[in-house]
Amino acid sequence: MYWPQWIGAAIVFHVCVSVSPPPSDDNNVLHIGGIFPINGKGGWQGGQACMPAANLALEDVNRRKDLLPGYALKLHSNDSECEPGLAASVMYNLLYNKPQKLMLLAGCSTVCTTVAEAAKMWNLIVLCYGASSPALSDRNRFPTLFRTHPSATVHNPTRIKLMKKFGWSRVAILQQAEEVFISTVEDLETRCMEANIEIVTRQSFLSDPTDAVKNLKRQDARVIVGLFYVVAARRVLCELYKQKLYGKSYTWFFIGEFFLFLQ
Repeated sequence: MYWPQWIGAAIVFHVCVSVSPPPSDDNNVLHIGGIFPINGKGGWQGGQACMPAANLALEDVNRRKDLLPGYALKLHSNDSECEPGLAASVMYNLLYNKPQKLMLLAGCSTVCTTVAEAAKMWNLIVLCYGASSPALSDRNRFPTLFRTHPSATVHNPTRIKLMKKFGWSRVAILQQAEEVFISTVEDLETRCMEANIEIVTRQSFLSDPTDAVKNLKRQDARVIVGLFYVVAARRVLCELYKQKLYGKSYTWFFIGEFFLFLQ
């Protein structure tokens, strides 16, 4: 479920005010748990920018006298490395070590999926600041999750319009085997079918895209939609260069933010 940023902030403030006791010298600090993808070898390391931004936001809120009067927000954070297993460990450490946390912040789709599925057992709110998996919109599966980032499916209508604009009726898909990309591709397949665009092949890979890229060449794919994290994108670029799947006869769709990291 996608909420604009101001609504996400309003939820935080409303929850803080509604469940917190009257201010006193001992209990006027509201503690928030933060799970940020900062290091690691795969996935999305957006926590490098998001954690400083979250700290600045808390400083701004605490500086204001008209927001949460008598209370202060404090962030307790750790690194998930965009790894679901490590994120689960970080979450349990935050929950079972004092002080008690009011809510959790999380980023990276694979991490948010794990954290939000577990957090509902405590009826604990999880606010995801950077998670685009379409699966996270399932309210039955994630009843206590809210996010300020739109679903990755928002790009699919634009992809379809570009294909129709240039008359591309045969396309291929290359995806990393992560739920965020699988669910995005499922939506894209439906839209392609409605637009009478044929998907000639759909190739997936875990970490090594070599065989998948070779299969694209065998299928004579010319317009390819690529959905994968930035580390995998480097490997894909190397392999498509080896297989000579570039030049004026080929068109690749990549997520734009990759080029900020590939330089």
